[in-house]
Order: sequence, then C-alpha cells, then structure tokens
Amino acid sequence: MKEKKLKELEKSIEKLLLIEKKINKKSGTTGIIRAVLFFSIVILLPVAYLNFSLISSVIILVPIFAAFVFVSIIQVKLLNFLKIIRNWIKIKNSFISRIKLDWENIEARKLPENIKINLIETDLDLTGNRSLHQLIDFSVSTEGSLLLREFLVNHNLNEEEIVKKQNIVKEILVLNRFREKFLLTLSLVSNKKLDSKIFVGWMKKNSGEKIFTGILITTTTLVIINLVLIILAITNVLNTAWIISSFIYFAVYNLFNKYHKGISHDSEILKDELGRFSRILEFIENYNFANYKNLKNLCEPIQNKTSSPYLLLKKINRIVTILTFKANQIVWGAAAFLFPIDFYLAYFLQKYKKKISENFESWLNVWHNLEVYVSIANFAYLNPEYKFPKIIKDKFEFKAEELGHPLINFQKRINNSFEIKNVGEAFIITGSNMSGKSTFLRTLGINVCLAYAGAPVDAKSFSLSTMKIFSCIKVSDSVIDGISYFYSEVKRLKELLDLINNNNREPVFYLIDEIFKGTNNIERRKGSSSFIKSLTGKNCVGLISTHDLELVNLADGNKFIINYHFKEEVQKDKMIFDYKLREGPCPTTNALKIMEIEGLPVD
Repeated sequence: MKEKKLKELEKSIEKLLLIEKKINKKSGTTGIIRAVLFFSIVILLPVAYLNFSLISSVIILVPIFAAFVFVSIIQVKLLNFLKIIRNWIKIKNSFISRIKLDWENIEARKLPENIKINLIETDLDLTGNRSLHQLIDFSVSTEGSLLLREFLVNHNLNEEEIVKKQNIVKEILVLNRFREKFLLTLSLVSNKKLDSKIFVGWMKKNSGEKIFTGILITTTTLVIINLVLIILAITNVLNTAWIISSFIYFAVYNLFNKYHKGISHDSEILKDELGRFSRILEFIENYNFANYKNLKNLCEPIQNKTSSPYLLLKKINRIVTILTFKANQIVWGAAAFLFPIDFYLAYFLQKYKKKISENFESWLNVWHNLEVYVSIANFAYLNPEYKFPKIIKDKFEFKAEELGHPLINFQKRINNSFEIKNVGEAFIITGSNMSGKSTFLRTLGINVCLAYAGAPVDAKSFSLSTMKIFSCIKVSDSVIDGISYFYSEVKRLKELLDLINNNNREPVFYLIDEIFKGTNNIERRKGSSSFIKSLTGKNCVGLISTHDLELVNLADGNKFIINYHFKEEVQKDKMIFDYKLREGPCPTTNALKIMEIEGLPVD
C-alpha cells in the first residue's frame, strides 16, 4: 500500500512541477510587459507634457497607465499562485520523506529547555531526533507541537476521550480538502514557529489607560479650530492665532499621552504574528463542516456567528499596520497635527481588544488542537495500511495482530502478533544479541502510545484496554549525580513497584529491557528472579527481556510467567535473524559465534 501511496504522491508532484513551470513562464512574460509599460510611461510623460495639450496627454497616458496597473495586478496574482504551488510541492515532498523515513528532510522538533522529559519519551523514541513526534508533527505553533507531545506522552486514559480523539481524526482523514488546505494555510502563514504566548501576553497587557469619549471630542475640536484658524491665516483674516491654537493642541496632546503610549509597543509585538494568525482563523471560521459533528463541535468557538474572530483580528491588524508608520516621526507628526490619530487608534484598539478578550484563549485552543488532529490524520493518510485500534472498556484486553514499529522502514519492518490474556501476567523475552528483543518492546510501547493519542497503529488489528505505561529501556548512569548504571536501574524499578502499589484503576503496562545488566551474573539472576516474581499476580502486565536463560525456569509452576523468544541461524559464517516472535524459551545463543566471526579468540 505504501508503494501505491508513493507513486500517487510522485505523480502529483510531477503535475505540480509542470504547473509551476507554466506559471513561472507566465510571470516572467508579465514582468517584461510590466517593465515595458512602466518605461513607456516614464518616457511619454515629459514628451506629452512638452508637445501635447492636457487632453491629448491624458488620452495617450491613461490607457497605458491602466494597462500597467492591470498587468501589475495579474503579476501579483501569478506570484501568489506560484508561492502556493511551491509550498504544496514542498508539503508533498515532505509526505514522501515521512513515508520513506528520510529524516534529513523531515523538520526536526526541539522541545523547550524548561520541559520536564518523561522517561518513556526517550525509551520509546516518542520525542526528540528521529522520533514519532518528529514524524507526525506538522504544526506551526509552539503550543500545537507541545500539545501533540502531550497526546503521545501523557495519556488521558478515559476511554470515551480516546474514542472521541479517534473520531475527530477519522473525520479529518475523510475530509481531504480540509486537511490539505489546512496544511497549506499553515505553510503559507509562517516559515518559523508561531508563539501563541505573544498573543496571550498582549491580551493580558494594558495598552494604556482607558480612552474616554471626552478626550476624543476635546482633541478633535481643537484640531478643527486649529485648521479653521490656519485657513483664516492664509486668507489674512487672523495671522497668528493658529500658532497659539497649535500650541494649546499639542499641549493637550502631550497631557493625555498616557492614554496612548502603550500602543506603539503593541505594533512591534504583533505586526508579524497577528496577520498570520488571522489568516488561520479565517480559514477555520469559513469552512463548512456539514455533518461532521465532532469537528464542528471542536471548531464551534471560532465558527460561532455572534462574533467573527477573523474580522475582529483583521481590524486590529489594520490598526497595528498603521502604527508601524510611527517610526517615521515627520510623517506621524504631520498626521497628528491634522488629526488626533494616536487617541483614535488607542480607542479602537481597546474596543476590539475587549471584544475578543473573552474568547481569545478558546480560539487558540481550537487552533492548537486542530494542528494536532490534522497532523495525526495526515499520519493516517500516509500509512493507509495502519488500523485504528479498538479501545475496550470495563474489562482487560490486549490483542495485536501483525504489529510493527512505525519508525522502521516499511521495506525492512517485520511484524509480530502478540496477546496478553490476563492481568498479572509477566512475559520473559529471551533471545540472542541483535535478535529483536528491545525492538519488540519498543514496538509494543510506541503503538500503545499511538492508540491512546487517537491515532492509527501499525497493525492488522489491535484491541486493548487502558493501562499506565512504564518503561525501563534506556537506563544511563550520571557522573554529575554520582549514580551508577545499576543504581539508576534499581531506582527506576522501585518506581515501578510504587506505581503498581498505588491502587490504580488501570493496570500498569511495563517494558523492561535487559533487567539488571549492570551487575554480576550471580546477583543479577537472583535479583531478577525475585523482582519478576514480585510482579506476577499484581495489577500489572508486561515484558522483561533478558540474556539470562536461567530465568525461563521461573515459568515452571507459575501460571503468570510466560516465555517467548527470538532466534537466529548461522549460514556461511553469517548471523541470520528473522525477527519473528516465538513461544517458549530461546534454544540458542550467539555471543561466542559473533566473537568468532569477527576474529576474536574463543577457547
């Protein structure tokens, strides 16, 4: 199915490249015509002025000027269309990179430094470089990206909420036009991450004291008086009165300075971000979701017709745009002399700000959630063979058929089926080095995280109930904290016991890789044996991988301990792995054989 999707995307890119070539050619031709018309106006203007009457000059120049304006408008439209086509080609290429796991061409997602990392993130490659988060994320806002991380890492284990997430993703998956236009809109509004905290901070910030209508009436009246006196001075009726009125006007202007002094700073904060955000809201606000009730409910705060978020933000954006001219003090001073512009801008800014303040954070919340759901829906679109898992309520279930790892290339991936029948069961996974034990543990964990995020999983079918995920896979020592590898693992496994004993509604689903490998053989076997026994029959299920084949004997006489293994074959001095999970303990070892193949001495 992925080969078919790749061919479909490649054909689509070929068509877009042809369109880009045609538009580029048209834009170039239009540019030449525009330049010819411009220079024609420049040359004909003095010629017409010197040699023809006013009427003749107008007859000659107006059609040329009209043609110049018309061609300029066409070129702007062509350039905008060209930008859309190029962005769409970029998105389609990104789709191909995500299918092929071409990490160099998938944008890296770096988490803020103040984020506390959950250990399952690193154990299961949920976030960070070459992670599930990087593979899925299409958001352009920092908050949208962080919310996707929240979906993947910190699971809401309410079954109804998980199913609700699935339903929203499924609706977006069906709405191809919405999903694609949303991604395109995001790509067009920003080349860098949008930070919604800028908007929230601005909403909470006081942009100067409240403007009273009395201030507007006073300053406007003074301007009118001033202009009347200037006209009288020009007509030699009153020669110097306008100087006194101007002094009074500017004195009053400066006296009321506190009412508008904060708005110029607002323009610096918002001039780039606000326009981008308003275009996103415009797209969401105007899209007709018809009978897709889950999406409609999600977007209701923005699509609520009592107030238009886009129009309100557009009005604020106009004010902010005007405020950018304040940097030119001569132009702004002249404008302020003719009209109390600062006070009127501050008045309308405060007015619009008040209107949107009650709903602003809910609009942001809709936007961020849509970024997450569209990213997950796009993940489903690029992996049509993935299936949405069945979330089981009121009883325990874990049954996966042909489960695979989404971060392994589809051409190399080996899928396995696996079932846990009862709470309290512990699975000991044995196998040789490089046989697939660790990868299988991560395969289970990453697909469970996908399931709880409302996403499809890499499986033919998957049904599971809710569980708290715990992992102990990438344990590391700490020179700074003076903690050894073994001690780090002991502390981590103590956390597991504490979690199991917390009387949780949901069982704990644990994944432990190479248990106690940081200590000697004798103590490792004894410690591992005691620890595994302590897990059985409790409110937990999970898997423990190990090289210690003696641990498989724990299954004798204990119905909660079950053995599975991976095996290998040696063919012509090469290790051959099929990465298929099998029942029972591992019948082979390969450490000495690997040493021998690589030329190390083996007695």
